[in-house]
Amino acid sequence: SRRASDLVADVNALVIAQSVGGDLFAAHQMGDVVSQNRISTVVLALCYSACVDVFIAGKDRVMTPISTLGLHSASDPELGYEIDRAYWGRRGLGNVNEMAYQVAHDELWLIDAKRARDLRLATEILR
Repeated sequence: SRRASDLVADVNALVIAQSVGGDLFAAHQMGDVVSQNRISTVVLALCYSACVDVFIAGKDRVMTPISTLGLHSASDPELGYEIDRAYWGRRGLGNVNEMAYQVAHDELWLIDAKRARDLRLATEILR
Protein backbone atom coordinates (compact mmCIF):
# COMPACT_ATOMS: atom_id res chain seq x y z
CA SER A 1 0.00 0.00 0.00
CA ARG A 2 1.30 3.44 -0.93
CA ARG A 3 1.41 6.71 0.95
CA ALA A 4 0.08 10.04 -0.30
CA SER A 5 3.62 11.45 -0.51
CA ASP A 6 4.58 8.70 -2.98
CA LEU A 7 1.76 9.73 -5.32
CA VAL A 8 2.38 13.45 -5.02
CA ALA A 9 5.89 12.80 -6.34
CA ASP A 10 4.48 10.83 -9.30
CA VAL A 11 4.44 13.10 -12.36
CA ASN A 12 1.69 10.95 -13.89
CA ALA A 13 -0.81 11.70 -11.13
CA LEU A 14 -3.36 14.47 -10.77
CA VAL A 15 -3.78 15.18 -7.06
CA ILE A 16 -7.08 16.73 -6.02
CA ALA A 17 -6.83 18.13 -2.52
CA GLN A 18 -10.35 19.51 -2.35
CA SER A 19 -12.96 20.50 -4.94
CA VAL A 20 -16.67 21.18 -4.72
CA GLY A 21 -17.06 20.69 -8.45
CA GLY A 22 -17.67 22.92 -11.40
CA ASP A 23 -18.82 22.73 -15.00
CA LEU A 24 -20.03 19.37 -16.35
CA PHE A 25 -18.66 19.91 -19.86
CA ALA A 26 -15.25 21.14 -18.65
CA ALA A 27 -15.00 18.20 -16.25
CA HIS A 28 -15.69 15.74 -19.07
CA GLN A 29 -13.05 17.41 -21.25
CA MET A 30 -10.52 17.26 -18.41
CA GLY A 31 -11.47 13.65 -17.73
CA ASP A 32 -10.93 12.70 -21.36
CA VAL A 33 -7.41 14.22 -21.24
CA VAL A 34 -6.69 12.36 -17.98
CA SER A 35 -7.91 9.10 -19.50
CA GLN A 36 -6.11 9.49 -22.85
CA ASN A 37 -2.82 10.21 -21.08
CA ARG A 38 -3.30 7.38 -18.57
CA ILE A 39 -2.92 9.75 -15.64
CA SER A 40 -3.76 8.48 -12.15
CA THR A 41 -6.03 10.58 -9.95
CA VAL A 42 -5.81 11.03 -6.20
CA VAL A 43 -8.35 12.61 -3.83
CA LEU A 44 -6.87 13.72 -0.54
CA ALA A 45 -10.00 15.16 1.12
CA LEU A 46 -13.21 15.87 -0.80
CA CYS A 47 -14.25 15.74 -4.42
CA TYR A 48 -17.84 16.68 -5.19
CA SER A 49 -20.00 16.95 -8.26
CA ALA A 50 -18.07 17.55 -11.52
CA CYS A 51 -14.82 16.83 -9.68
CA VAL A 52 -15.84 13.16 -9.55
CA ASP A 53 -16.10 13.15 -13.36
CA VAL A 54 -12.39 14.02 -13.51
CA PHE A 55 -11.48 11.58 -10.72
CA ILE A 56 -13.13 8.54 -12.35
CA ALA A 57 -11.11 9.08 -15.54
CA GLY A 58 -7.87 8.20 -13.75
CA LYS A 59 -5.89 5.10 -14.66
CA ASP A 60 -5.54 4.43 -10.93
CA ARG A 61 -8.14 6.18 -8.77
CA VAL A 62 -6.78 6.62 -5.29
CA MET A 63 -8.38 7.97 -2.13
CA THR A 64 -7.21 8.49 1.43
CA PRO A 65 -9.17 6.91 4.29
CA ILE A 66 -10.74 10.33 5.01
CA SER A 67 -11.63 11.16 1.39
CA THR A 68 -15.24 11.69 0.38
CA LEU A 69 -16.85 11.80 -3.04
CA GLY A 70 -20.16 13.60 -3.56
CA LEU A 71 -22.53 12.85 -6.42
CA HIS A 72 -25.89 14.18 -7.59
CA SER A 73 -27.89 14.67 -10.78
CA ALA A 74 -27.05 17.55 -13.11
CA SER A 75 -28.87 20.88 -12.73
CA ASP A 76 -30.51 20.14 -16.11
CA PRO A 77 -31.31 16.46 -15.44
CA GLU A 78 -32.48 15.51 -18.93
CA LEU A 79 -29.52 16.95 -20.83
CA GLY A 80 -27.03 16.11 -18.09
CA TYR A 81 -28.23 12.51 -17.84
CA GLU A 82 -27.64 11.81 -21.52
CA ILE A 83 -24.16 13.36 -21.42
CA ASP A 84 -23.20 11.70 -18.12
CA ARG A 85 -24.64 8.34 -19.12
CA ALA A 86 -22.29 8.07 -22.09
CA TYR A 87 -19.27 9.41 -20.17
CA TRP A 88 -19.71 7.14 -17.14
CA GLY A 89 -20.66 4.21 -19.36
CA ARG A 90 -17.33 4.45 -21.25
CA ARG A 91 -15.63 4.00 -17.90
CA GLY A 92 -17.72 0.98 -16.92
CA LEU A 93 -19.48 2.93 -14.17
CA GLY A 94 -22.94 3.38 -15.68
CA ASN A 95 -24.56 1.74 -12.65
CA VAL A 96 -23.13 4.41 -10.33
CA ASN A 97 -24.33 7.16 -12.68
CA GLU A 98 -27.83 5.68 -12.50
CA MET A 99 -27.70 5.85 -8.69
CA ALA A 100 -26.39 9.43 -8.77
CA TYR A 101 -29.33 10.54 -10.90
CA GLN A 102 -31.67 9.41 -8.12
CA VAL A 103 -30.25 12.31 -6.06
CA ALA A 104 -31.61 15.83 -6.62
CA HIS A 105 -29.15 18.29 -8.16
CA ASP A 106 -29.15 20.42 -5.00
CA GLU A 107 -28.36 17.47 -2.68
CA LEU A 108 -25.27 15.25 -2.36
CA TRP A 109 -24.84 11.51 -2.10
CA LEU A 110 -21.70 11.29 0.04
CA ILE A 111 -19.49 8.26 -0.59
CA ASP A 112 -16.61 7.38 1.71
CA ALA A 113 -13.43 5.70 0.48
CA LYS A 114 -14.51 2.14 1.35
CA ARG A 115 -17.84 2.52 -0.43
CA ALA A 116 -16.09 4.18 -3.39
CA ARG A 117 -13.81 1.16 -3.70
CA ASP A 118 -16.80 -1.20 -3.45
CA LEU A 119 -18.51 0.74 -6.27
CA ARG A 120 -15.25 0.64 -8.32
CA LEU A 121 -15.01 4.44 -8.28
CA ALA A 122 -11.71 4.11 -6.40
CA THR A 123 -9.13 1.47 -7.17
CA GLU A 124 -7.06 1.99 -4.03
CA ILE A 125 -7.21 3.49 -0.55
CA LEU A 126 -3.93 4.85 0.76
CA ARG A 127 -2.76 3.89 4.20
